[in-house]
Amino acid sequence: MKNLKALENAISENQAISYEYPMILFDYDDPDDSKVIYHQARLNPIQFDHEPYEAALTARGYYYHLIFGSQTNGGFLCVPNWFVGCEIADLDDVSWNMDSLLDCDARVLEYEDASAIAWALKSVSDLVN
Repeated sequence: MKNLKALENAISENQAISYEYPMILFDYDDPDDSKVIYHQARLNPIQFDHEPYEAALTARGYYYHLIFGSQTNGGFLCVPNWFVGCEIADLDDVSWNMDSLLDCDARVLEYEDASAIAWALKSVSDLVN
């Protein structure tokens, strides 16, 4: 997030946070034709005063109810409306968190979903870490 003060104000007032996140469109036939595109997302803080944190994410026309925080072995993330739960690394570790989401038992999330969620976690990492 470029403007941390604006983000802090949005969360303290329970306002939605809008941001763009990158996604790679990989062309398996010709990797040189792969490109990065940007999608819009909106994160609505539900509870950021203490753990577990809770937020509502909308991205690509889908809704994700995020509940995340710390546990003995690191971090956790639950997306109950998608029947997903997994361990996560630091909130700003987009790559690891995407892999964890894609490898969870439910396997209902696709690359685009995992990307949206991992970037949402990164967008609030400075505030809750």
